[in-house]
Amino acid sequence: MIKKGNYLLTAVPLFVGLGIQIICGTMAGRLYPVFYAMAWESDWDILELYNSIIIYVLILAQILEFIVFGVWYIQQNRGREVRPFTQVVHVKTIGCIIFLGIGLQLLTNLFLQALYLLFPNLLDAYMKLVEAAGIEQMNMGSLLATVILAPIVEEIMFRGITMRIAQKAGAGFIAANLIQAVAFGIYHLNLIQGVYAALLGLVLGYAAYRYGSIYPSILLHFVYNFSATLLHVTGTCLPDTMAVRILILAVTVVTMLLGIWFFRTDKKRESLN
Repeated sequence: MIKKGNYLLTAVPLFVGLGIQIICGTMAGRLYPVFYAMAWESDWDILELYNSIIIYVLILAQILEFIVFGVWYIQQNRGREVRPFTQVVHVKTIGCIIFLGIGLQLLTNLFLQALYLLFPNLLDAYMKLVEAAGIEQMNMGSLLATVILAPIVEEIMFRGITMRIAQKAGAGFIAANLIQAVAFGIYHLNLIQGVYAALLGLVLGYAAYRYGSIYPSILLHFVYNFSATLLHVTGTCLPDTMAVRILILAVTVVTMLLGIWFFRTDKKRESLN
C-alpha cells in the first residue's frame, strides 16, 4: 500500500540538493563585482576569470551536500544491517563495473553524436555549458568535482535516500527506480544532460538494488564519469573517420557485453528486498 505523505517525500532530497546548489551559485554571483574589478585592473578576461571559479563553487556545494545527505543516510539506515565493502564488491563486481561504466559512457557519446545530427544548435549550447563549467577537463578541480565527489554525493542522494523513501512509501522496485532516476535527471538542470542522466540513473538504481548496497553504484558512477574525462582528452587526438567510428561502436558493444556477462555471473548480487 502506497503511503501518499511519504511518497511525496521522495522530492525532498532533490529540492534540498538544488537549494544548496542555488545558495552556492548565488554566493558566486555576489562575488562577480570583485572579479570584474580584478579583471579591470589586471587586463584579464572577466568571463574566463569568472568561469575559472565555477568548478570550485560546485565543489563547495558538493561538500555541503555530502555533509547533509551523509547524516541523512546514516540516520535512515540506523538499525539496518549494512554489509562492509569487501562483502559486496569483489573481482567480478569490479569487472562488471569497469566494462559497464566504459560501455555506458561510450553509449552516451553515441547518443550525443546522434543528437548533434538532429539538433546541432541545442548540442552546441550544451557543449559550451560543459566547457564553461570546466567539466571533463583533466585538472584537479574538475576531477575532484566530477569523478570523486559527484559519484559519492549523488549516489547517496538518489540511490541511497530517494529510492529508499519511495520503497518505504510502498512503491515497488520499478516505480522506486523510475522516481529516483527522474529526480536525478532533473537535478542536472539541463535538458540534454538530464535525459541521459535519467537513463543512467535507471542502471545505477538497478545496480544498487541487486547488490543491496550503494557501493557498486558509486564505483560504476565513478568509472562512467572518469571515462567521460578520458574520452574528452583522447577524442581530440582521434581523426573523425568512418573507421574510427566503427571502432568506437565495436568497443561499445564489446564493453557492454562484457559488463553484462560479469554481472550475470557475479554470485554476490543480493537484492535489497
